[in-house]
Amino acid sequence: TQSPGDYVITAGNSIVMDCKSMTQNINFPPLAPASTGYLVNVGGAPITFLQTPGAVPTPPYTVTTPGPYLVTCAAAGASFTVGAGAFNVTVAAGAIALTATAGAFSALCAAGAMTLTAGPTMKLTAGSIFLN
Repeated sequence: TQSPGDYVITAGNSIVMDCKSMTQNINFPPLAPASTGYLVNVGGAPITFLQTPGAVPTPPYTVTTPGPYLVTCAAAGASFTVGAGAFNVTVAAGAIALTATAGAFSALCAAGAMTLTAGPTMKLTAGSIFLN
C-alpha cells in the first residue's frame, strides 16, 4: 500500500524480514527490484553511524564476501581517516597494486619508522632516486 504520509515500524526488540530480495529507494526514482540480494539506491549522501550500544564496545563495521568487494569513486576520490589505532591491509594471496595514473604518490611517516621489505627483489625505478 502506498501512502502520502510516513510508514513507521517500531519494535521493542527486533524486526525480522524473510525474503529473497529487498530493494530500498531513498529519494531515488523507482527501479525494478533485484532478483536476489539487498539493493539500496540513495539519491543523496548515504551516511552510516555506528554507535556504542551501552556497555558493549564499539561495534566493527564488517564486510564479509566470498567474492570481490568493489568500491568505485568518481571525480572526488576516496579518503580514509583513522582517529586512533592502525590502518591495516592484509592480502593472504595475490598482490597489492597502488597506481597513480596522474599526479604524485606520497607515503609519509610523521613519527616512527617506515619499513619496506621484499622477498627476493625490490625494484625502484625513477628518473632520480634520493636516499638520505
